[in-house]
Amino acid sequence: MVVMVTKAQVPDAEDSDIIGKTNEGVTGTSEGASSSSSTKCKPVFSREIRYVCGSDGQQYTNPSIFAYHQCVAKEQGKELEQVDMKFCEKEDL
Repeated sequence: MVVMVTKAQVPDAEDSDIIGKTNEGVTGTSEGASSSSSTKCKPVFSREIRYVCGSDGQQYTNPSIFAYHQCVAKEQGKELEQVDMKFCEKEDL
């Protein structure tokens, strides 16, 4: 399971501290990440901070994390595409 962490969620964090996290801990590579035996998708994540918006309305920390989720979605028969960041902006209520 990958959890996306944004700077808004961790206001005191440096940009270099915000990366994809798994239930195994912080990961910038496949070390420490576990992939389910039911998926052939490789959880290889970079430490790069370059947000990507998915067609599921989720904001991913970087393209490598997005690519992993895209692969898992494809295996589940779902489509996940990268879309314009404006689709991931939350409206203030």
